[in-house]
Amino acid sequence: MKRQLALIGVVATVLLAACRIGGSDTVEEVDADLLGGLNEPTATTGPDDSDPSTSSIPGSTTTVATETLRLYFIEASQLVPVEVEIPQGTSLRGRISMLEVGPSGDLAEAGVRTALQPDLISGVALWSPDGATVTLDSDLFAGVDDADQRLMVGQIVLTLVDQPGIDRVDFTLDGEPLAVFLRDNTLSAPGEAVGRSAYEVLLADAPPDAVESSSATSGPSRSSVSLTSGP
Repeated sequence: MKRQLALIGVVATVLLAACRIGGSDTVEEVDADLLGGLNEPTATTGPDDSDPSTSSIPGSTTTVATETLRLYFIEASQLVPVEVEIPQGTSLRGRISMLEVGPSGDLAEAGVRTALQPDLISGVALWSPDGATVTLDSDLFAGVDDADQRLMVGQIVLTLVDQPGIDRVDFTLDGEPLAVFLRDNTLSAPGEAVGRSAYEVLLADAPPDAVESSSATSGPSRSSVSLTSGP
């Protein structure tokens, strides 16, 4: 015990000497050996960085760039636009295939639907300068209700012409030119390219003049005419 007290006294004396400032305002440095390790930093208790359970792991900063895609679905007997977010660079086939998936959640519960069955569209090809050709599967096409055929074509055409660089769309059925319903329920020529103006009358917010024009030229017997392929 006396030895310990003596050692403490020596250390205190050495420290006091080390801190004393002389007339020259300089501090005399003391040999570290005399401090017996007292000048070493004191260890502190904290999280162990090597322990995954205590280290701070930042969240992922990777983000996927997206863009807005406007799809057209059926509500009652009209078409309504629905905007969804998709990854940038999604292929044209990937975009149009979302019509086959149809709406979900609140929209589906509200009765918004699609007339397209999965895999009904077997191909989408661009042609110069501003057109696209949609090829439909004949077996699945045969299962589309007659009353839904114009709405189905309208879904496809309006969705496609909203894509940059596409203004016109034509249809084939297993490679054969297909006639499709126009705005007044008449049929186009097989393989004829059609655009937005042929189907905007189906929109829920269609201009009144477009609706009146369609009603004036429509006949009750035409609503059940099936789409037909060319000869």
